Amino acid sequence: MTHASPISNDAAPASAPDPAPLSPEHLLTLKRATERAKKIRRAASVATLDGSIMALFTAVCFASAIFDFWSGILLGIALGIVTINSFRGATGLRKLDPAAPRLLALNQAFLAFSIIIYAAIALYNATRTPLLADPQFKQLQDLDPQMAASLQNLTDVVTKALYLGLIAGTVIAQGLTAWYYWSRKKLIDAYLEQTPAWAVELQKHQA
Repeated sequence: MTHASPISNDAAPASAPDPAPLSPEHLLTLKRATERAKKIRRAASVATLDGSIMALFTAVCFASAIFDFWSGILLGIALGIVTINSFRGATGLRKLDPAAPRLLALNQAFLAFSIIIYAAIALYNATRTPLLADPQFKQLQDLDPQMAASLQNLTDVVTKALYLGLIAGTVIAQGLTAWYYWSRKKLIDAYLEQTPAWAVELQKHQA
């Protein structure tokens, strides 16, 4: 008589059930956290764009060293530092680092300082060396002193307007941009205060 074979003890255990999905409360928390982080993410995009633009200007400055070595090299180094810090700050914002806004604000101050020094030196050199010192314009002065003087005055006005305008524009543009980045710190602080730690960590990894 044939006996039924017993059930083997080596049978594969039933697979564990999948972990339960996030609860509606968790999903709502994540949604609110994402909304609170929107302005911070937008600032990170702005910083990335700044870094890309500065990288382009850095390359232009180094290329211009062919014509003016020290100005091109020194300004290129300064803009290179700005470029690196812009990307560092952008990464920090995406990681919700409270120190990132300060880095980006100081970076704008450094950029403003570099441009102002460059413009001041260029303005000084331009006014110290009159246009009429050029031999070709010296001939014009001999032929028509009144026209030469008018041309010199026009050149002085345009040069001063150009560099003083650059200085004023830099103070306004970089000042406002520095304020913009600095104001993001309040947003990060509020985000970290109002968002559960688990949601913060999840969004940091998603950055």
